[in-house]
Amino acid sequence: MDAGQGGHPWRRFRRRMIRNRFGMGALLVLFVLVLAGVLSPIVAPHPPGDANFATVFQRPGTVGYVLGTDNLGRDILSRVLYGIRASLEVGVLAVLIAFVVGVPAGLLAGAFRTADVIASRGTDLLLAFPFLIMAIGVAAILGPSLMIAAVAIGIGAVPSILRVMRVETARIISLDYVTAARAQGAGTLRILSHYVLPNAASSLIVRATVIMPGAILGESTLSFLGLGIQPPMPSLGGMLADAQQYAEQAPWMAVVPGAAIVLICLSFNTLGDALRDALDVQVVSRD
Repeated sequence: MDAGQGGHPWRRFRRRMIRNRFGMGALLVLFVLVLAGVLSPIVAPHPPGDANFATVFQRPGTVGYVLGTDNLGRDILSRVLYGIRASLEVGVLAVLIAFVVGVPAGLLAGAFRTADVIASRGTDLLLAFPFLIMAIGVAAILGPSLMIAAVAIGIGAVPSILRVMRVETARIISLDYVTAARAQGAGTLRILSHYVLPNAASSLIVRATVIMPGAILGESTLSFLGLGIQPPMPSLGGMLADAQQYAEQAPWMAVVPGAAIVLICLSFNTLGDALRDALDVQVVSRD
């Protein structure tokens, strides 16, 4: 961002975000969802795994069961709250894994020709495997779980972070002030840590908001197929899988977790667009 236009960059960013109603709305929705997920052990009205065959298929609005119950009499609201928590955990872990691997690799690829060739071949190799095939292979070797789902999704997101970091590194190190710093004796490590990383942070933040909904959808897909979060731990994808055979009898079993997935992903995408506009970030690619 250019500090010479429109005042201090932070003030300009804050002003643009506040003016973006959709972005602020998405931020508010995500705040509520994250808070609900974090506090799910406290705010959930019932233990998510407690089955009660006397309350099977209670409709939404039933006293004590705001969003109804499922085929085992489990409270859907409680299970959705825990499912949101699990989805957000997988999303955050996947983003962290992608950053830990992709940022250093992208820095090296943007700064060194040999590293660029190696990183490009590695990226091509990862992209050659469809996400589900790779996830199935990882789950088959290590066993399905929340952590394994996060690892599989994080590995799949590495090329996205690597590409952004590589392009930003190549762009920033070609700027005049970096050339001047190099002429004054600044080494490559100092240039990457003091000039490239801080200036690439905006692009990385925006990319994280793009990866998050993809990671949440990936976790839901894996759990739907039985390769992600395992029962009795609730997951939104697992709830959709359970609801398949009761779609006519109890449609709310699918509608509620499905709506939660859509709301989370739509909010992250909307927030990402707002951040991109507020930070003046040029999107490198949308994989």
